[in-house]
Amino acid sequence: MNSTAWETTAQSPSGKLALELWEWPAGKILELSAKAGSDAEASKYSELERLVKMNNLSPSDTQDTKTSIVLETLVDHASPSK
Repeated sequence: MNSTAWETTAQSPSGKLALELWEWPAGKILELSAKAGSDAEASKYSELERLVKMNNLSPSDTQDTKTSIVLETLVDHASPSK
């Protein structure tokens, strides 16, 4: 499994963003995250959604932890076909 992380500076147009790409034989995940106080949480989420759409990314319909997703796909990948 490979993991790569990037972070913008707080002075970037979108504020401080973190991206983490996990890649393994059965799949890959790109996680986008941003820090925001509770008063700015909704606007930061809207901004992340806009950024995702601008870059033609497809967010997952189900949100789960990276670790759970990786473990599920590894189990599914290792299971014999019926």
